[in-house]
Order: sequence, then C-alpha cells, then structure tokens
Amino acid sequence: MGKKTRQYLTQQIKNALYEKAAEDLESGNENKGIWAKALVKAEGDETKAKAFYIDMAVEEMILEEEAIIEAQKAEEKKENNAAGYEKTMKQQEKLFELGNNIDPIITPLIVITTLFLVALGIFLS
Repeated sequence: MGKKTRQYLTQQIKNALYEKAAEDLESGNENKGIWAKALVKAEGDETKAKAFYIDMAVEEMILEEEAIIEAQKAEEKKENNAAGYEKTMKQQEKLFELGNNIDPIITPLIVITTLFLVALGIFLS
C-alpha cells in the first residue's frame, strides 16, 4: 500500500471516529467521564466543551483500538512461542530416542545444545 493511500485511509478512519463522537454527543450517549473533563477544560462553557469532548473522545477511541491491537499481537507472539516450543520438544524427543544408540558422552551434549537452541529461540522472538 502506498503512502498516499495509507494517509487517505487513516484520514477516513479519523473522520469516522469524529462522526461517531459527534453523534454520541448529540444523542446523549456521550462518555460521562470525558464530558466532565471537557467541561472542566472549557471552564463550564458548554459550546467549547462540545468541541473539547469530540477531540477527547476521538483520542480515547484511538487509544482503545491501539490497546486492542497490542493485546492481539502479544497473544499471537505467545501462541507462536508455544508452537515453537512444542516443535522443539518433539525434536528433542526424537533425539532422545536416537540417544539410546549414541555414545553416553555425546547424548548430554545433544541435550544441552537443544536446550540452548530452545532458550535462544525464545529469547530472540
């Protein structure tokens, strides 16, 4: 996606958020906490408070969406780490099965190397 396209889409999303905030305010469904902050900032002037409210509500919606995306990314990372751990454990089980036929000195080296690689994989992800 090009830079201009991304800017356009970002602006359209912001416009939709401003529209939602204005509609919430007009319909009486405003966030009471944000409305109170807007009134304080406007020193009791309701006309100014409406403008402040819309800006603050849009900021709140953007932060909420960013928090949701951040949580989703953290969950994906956790799932990927778990999948990588399971794969490594299966590989380690195969090595243990093979280890019965390997010199007793080499087997601990394989185990240590495998554990090191698992730890390195978790650390790097």
